Amino acid sequence: MGELPQYLEERFRGYTLKGNWLKVMELYKFDVKFCTTNINESKGTALHVAVNQGNESVVSSLVDSILLHGNMEAFKMKNEKGDTPLHLAASRGFKEIYLAIIVIDKFPVLGEIPNVEGYTPLKLLATRPSAFKSGCKMILWKKILYYSLKSEDAKKYETLKSETPILTAARYGIVEMVNVLMNEIPSSIYETNLENKNILLVAIENKRTIVVESLKKWFLKRYENQIFDDLIQWVDNEDNTVLHLAARQSYQDWNTSGAALEMMWHIKWFQYTKGLVPEHFTIRTNKMNQTAEEMFKKSYAPQVEEGSKWLKETSQSCSVVAALLAGVSFATSSTVPGGNKSDTGEPALEGKPAFDAFALSSAIGLCFSVTALIMFLSILTSRKKVKDFRIDLPRKLLCGLSSLFFSIVAMFTAFCSGNFFLIDKKYKHIEFLIYPIICFPVTLYAVLYIDLLIGIVTKIPMTSVEGEDL
Repeated sequence: MGELPQYLEERFRGYTLKGNWLKVMELYKFDVKFCTTNINESKGTALHVAVNQGNESVVSSLVDSILLHGNMEAFKMKNEKGDTPLHLAASRGFKEIYLAIIVIDKFPVLGEIPNVEGYTPLKLLATRPSAFKSGCKMILWKKILYYSLKSEDAKKYETLKSETPILTAARYGIVEMVNVLMNEIPSSIYETNLENKNILLVAIENKRTIVVESLKKWFLKRYENQIFDDLIQWVDNEDNTVLHLAARQSYQDWNTSGAALEMMWHIKWFQYTKGLVPEHFTIRTNKMNQTAEEMFKKSYAPQVEEGSKWLKETSQSCSVVAALLAGVSFATSSTVPGGNKSDTGEPALEGKPAFDAFALSSAIGLCFSVTALIMFLSILTSRKKVKDFRIDLPRKLLCGLSSLFFSIVAMFTAFCSGNFFLIDKKYKHIEFLIYPIICFPVTLYAVLYIDLLIGIVTKIPMTSVEGEDL
């Protein structure tokens, strides 16, 4: 077929701009030349527009038409910014559209075409954690986009630009892409960036637990632990080991609440990394003549102060609550529901289950509230050095909050069992509905307590959930 008639081209451009995709898809199937027709100077082809709008069904249809015509040039067409449809799909985080276009097993070369910035589509996709389940919980990744780094830190930008797709995926914690690339291109695990950091150094520097654990399992399945050991003992251009990189501050925050727990998890991460390397790594120095522990203390000095302040404020508030509960529990434990018998002085309701529950819960409540008060006072008087945030302070906080929780439960139990004798007989049939409603505030505390408990007892900090396979 010759050149397309001018009126057909104009109609095609109009259909595309107006979103009349049924007509666009018909024309794509009708003539191969529509596949490479530019809509205007900035938007590129109709495939560019469909990808930009995130219209997956239209993209799949257009791709099918291109494959039917056998016109691979349509996939290589660029808009005014030098982006192919693949670049747009990757930069927008459209994983499904990206895979629909690239048909990577058949046309892998399409994923290697750079744009004007020098980024391939695969590498752009690796900078979009939100496109993957393993990266969907990340909060601050938008602040670290490549394009914002040019004016802030040229050296860092050049390092990121030098990274291959597997290194970029490790940096952003996209374990799905890491797994695919390792399986398809095993040699990619040896790739390094400008700073001479391999995949493990990049993952540990950015606190990507899921990537490190995935690599450990991958090598373990293949009985190639020696390769893992070689990678983990690598050093960068500044002679920094993985311990030095674990000791550095990172933009990645842990999924926990409270400055003290955040500090505890930083220490846990450092200890976790220490368990991956030989013992002599703790005394190795970098070119700045610093050991990893010296770097850690220097890097996290502000966080120690912030954590100490948070612990102080939390302990003071909880101490007030614990003191109030202790007073209430003491007053309750010295009160006898129903009074005493005039002749013997024994409790009039002695032997009844509700009375026994009242007596036990009031005593237990007094015990736990005093214990909580002591724990919070001990936190206030404790020294707050870096090592104290690892076990001592979190353990005291956990003990104090646990005691506070049990004292609240005991107080409500004492109230309900004592109130049991006061409810009129006509309300007896709804008393089991009344008491759960009365105790509802305890469940709110329990939800917060469980979240805190998980944060304290977790051995290996996790920055995100495990992802799904591509």
